[in-house]
Amino acid sequence: MTTALIVGDVQRGITDGYPFARQVVPPLAGLLPRARENGALVVFAHFALRDNGTDLPDGALYRSFFDAGTAFHEGSPALN
Repeated sequence: MTTALIVGDVQRGITDGYPFARQVVPPLAGLLPRARENGALVVFAHFALRDNGTDLPDGALYRSFFDAGTAFHEGSPALN
């Protein structure tokens, strides 16, 4: 069995502007090298939409992310 650390949606477009990020991101950043040193697979999953909206799911919430600007668009610096 392989151990994996899956990090989801810890990206600038989601964490910017939220005070909780100051509490979550530093411990997570410290965990990443320790996980790797111990042989764990580290996987990053993030939310992104294509600029043309072809992959936009139905629903007002997703539309609001798309319409809010490019923070959630593929290739945006906010996804790093």
